[in-house]
Amino acid sequence: MFEFLLALALLIQAPEAVKLQGGVVTGMLRTNNGAPMAGVRVAVLPADGTDPGIALLGIAQTDSNGRYRIENVPPGRYHIMTGRIDSPLFHPGVDDIRIATTIVVTDGSTTPVADMLFVRTRVTGRVVEAATGIGRRIESLSICCEYSPYSSSIASRSAAIGAGVIEVSLAPLTTRVNDDGSFEFSAVPAGNQYLQVFDPKIVSYNLPITITRTDLNGIEVKVSNESGIRGSVVDRIGRPVGGVSISLQPQDGNGVYELRGRPLEGSAIMSGSALPSGMSPLSPSSTDILSRLQGQAGSRVIPIGPGGLFDFTGVIPGAYVMEIRSAGGYSVRREIKVGREYADVHVEMPFTQLSGRVVVDGGGTPPALKDSVRIFMYAPDGRAFFTLPDSAGRFYQLLNPGEYRFTADSLTTNYSVVSISDGSRDLLTQPLVFDGVTLQEIQITLNVTP
Repeated sequence: MFEFLLALALLIQAPEAVKLQGGVVTGMLRTNNGAPMAGVRVAVLPADGTDPGIALLGIAQTDSNGRYRIENVPPGRYHIMTGRIDSPLFHPGVDDIRIATTIVVTDGSTTPVADMLFVRTRVTGRVVEAATGIGRRIESLSICCEYSPYSSSIASRSAAIGAGVIEVSLAPLTTRVNDDGSFEFSAVPAGNQYLQVFDPKIVSYNLPITITRTDLNGIEVKVSNESGIRGSVVDRIGRPVGGVSISLQPQDGNGVYELRGRPLEGSAIMSGSALPSGMSPLSPSSTDILSRLQGQAGSRVIPIGPGGLFDFTGVIPGAYVMEIRSAGGYSVRREIKVGREYADVHVEMPFTQLSGRVVVDGGGTPPALKDSVRIFMYAPDGRAFFTLPDSAGRFYQLLNPGEYRFTADSLTTNYSVVSISDGSRDLLTQPLVFDGVTLQEIQITLNVTP
């Protein structure tokens, strides 16, 4: 079957051959609800048992009314074929070619074909504000996705990327959202899909949805821009922590996942191998959908300044893992639950922060201090830490009590490192005794190079 689909995709984009004398085949594709199927490719193939991947003889695409016209079809007996790339359908709407309709084409005549029905589901609902339940309009609402063969580059891309890839045309089903938030999708294919909610004024997201052959009504899509996570980070002795970053990663099992950017449309390369669930990549299970959305959502990372305060705005309600990480050093992970309002989080790190600053000897004009020096700290157990200064020349490192040796490299060509000190203690020749209780600050002095 894969070879057949591959051949179909290649032929779709093949240069137009010299027109032959023959007949014309016309017809219409529509859903079981009467809606026309526009932009769908339709093909005729011999009904004599010949391999359809070799003997495909005519291809057309339906217009906005769902109608197609295939010209220059040689006289003979044929089947009508169309449908998704992973599950082709044959007239009158069956997936078994043995019970498909057979049409007869004669030279110079037109063969009309009865309407071909696609079983499609009607999906309706409302978009509402999560806090108030009042309907509202959003910029874009779609269901992902319909797939069809895309171009003749499948063979070359397969060779470049590896065997078992499929190049498809990805087409989300879109609909209008009215001022009161109501919406309707009139023709959605059955399967595991996902709603794509997009609007620059809210947190855009993906919502898994399973479509059956029964109409799905009354869906409530809740949107909000009021949720988030804010808080503070302090060290073991209660001082605000700076110079660290915080990442936020959605956990497995969330019902909704953040959408980065607008819904995609166009060509896509998909693996032809089965998913871990055993399903086709184009017919995923609900678990496969969740895994795909979680991977697309990814994680957010923000820095924390000297004040130890942070704010993740526009976080979709759900479960997350928040990780606070010191550059080249320790990290702490916390599981966070986010509701419809802001979550306030206070984190106490089980380490003490050592701070420092970079200065220029003699008070000369300082270099661009951000990332100007690379500072290394070596613990007695052999563990190594490193950090870089910010634009004000400040740097920070979370450490456990102990003795640490220091080195530093200037990353600025016009300056060199003269000294590293803790008050009167020369840390180029002596270790820093870090007790983790008292306030200790390291000073790195730079000098102009000759």
